[in-house]
Amino acid sequence: PPVFGTVLDRLDHWASHCPDRIFLSEIRGDRRHTITYAQFVDRVAACAARLLAADLAADRPIAICGNNGINHAIMLHAAM
Repeated sequence: PPVFGTVLDRLDHWASHCPDRIFLSEIRGDRRHTITYAQFVDRVAACAARLLAADLAADRPIAICGNNGINHAIMLHAAM
């Protein structure tokens, strides 16, 4: 089996092998929301680019506050 270095490597692998497969699902209100591997990787990349453009440093870290869910997962992975 392939060897993966990081969680992000695994996400890239699955996004390229089964981009339309649902990666995460959550219920907000009375509706179920889902995101595929490809959508997730695209959103993580966009969010990571914004984080890289921000004036962050060891003395100016970020904090991810909020409920567990799709948006939280995107921010978590973008921060990596």
